[in-house]
Amino acid sequence: MKTTMLIKTEKELRDNARELAEELGVTLTTVVNSSLKQFVRERRLVLSEYLVPKASKQREWTKISKEMDEHPERYKISHGIDELLRDLKLK
Repeated sequence: MKTTMLIKTEKELRDNARELAEELGVTLTTVVNSSLKQFVRERRLVLSEYLVPKASKQREWTKISKEMDEHPERYKISHGIDELLRDLKLK
């Protein structure tokens, strides 16, 4: 038996999803049903988004990278995964 769901989403997201679904030759209903079936079948929810680090984190990492470039003698370089795992005491 079929039922109807009413969900709230941003209009732009709905429109973009509808347009992409049409390009793929399916309806937005098919896209939503496919996602729901996968969610039920796998019992997990996969959320992905291209994340951009905060400016403060980028500055911090740039500072660390610069310091490492200027003073490589302070840091251990591992040559291969086995050596890295040993250095980290994971093997």
